[in-house]
Amino acid sequence: MGKGLSSSSNVIVGGINRESGLFSHPGKFLEDHLKSVAEIGALSLNDTPNLLIDREVLKKVTEIVTLSHDIGKANAYFQRYITAPKEEMDSLKNRKSTHALFGAVVAYFLTKEFLEREEKLDGFNRFLPVAAFLVCRKHHGDLADFNSHIILDEKDELLLNEQLKSIDREKFDILLQSIGSPFDFKWLQGKFENLKAVF
Repeated sequence: MGKGLSSSSNVIVGGINRESGLFSHPGKFLEDHLKSVAEIGALSLNDTPNLLIDREVLKKVTEIVTLSHDIGKANAYFQRYITAPKEEMDSLKNRKSTHALFGAVVAYFLTKEFLEREEKLDGFNRFLPVAAFLVCRKHHGDLADFNSHIILDEKDELLLNEQLKSIDREKFDILLQSIGSPFDFKWLQGKFENLKAVF
């Protein structure tokens, strides 16, 4: 993800200030939420004791995880749900409108690529892509059984691809620019084609 976070969600596209128009919560832009969580994550690292993982690596992985955790909310099913009138929201809440698994897959691939690029995918760091995946996947619940959460079945793969296809690419690109993301929609499409081989 990007080197530093700007405080504004606006992105200049064609000389015009733009926001993605994607929401994380009613009335709250998704990019603002992701950047806010990333800032809190960065601050919380100051309170952690020394670990067996290099602090700079941990900072980058924390940034990746916090900026990825809700990125699945960009899917059209979630956007319909979060922008619906209150009385309609319950009827729009379903498997397609979920987001945690999508963010988990993004966090996994970004963490793995970062560690490979830095030639640091060794020792305890080999677990970091899986840790990033698990943190995002279970950020709304408890981790009950490790093994059951790191395997994707055919239904998961179908769901993820359906969610990906539903995303408004223009809005998604604005979101990614706003959070300083190193990837684009095409990169994500390529990664999603190999889900079965990876998971």
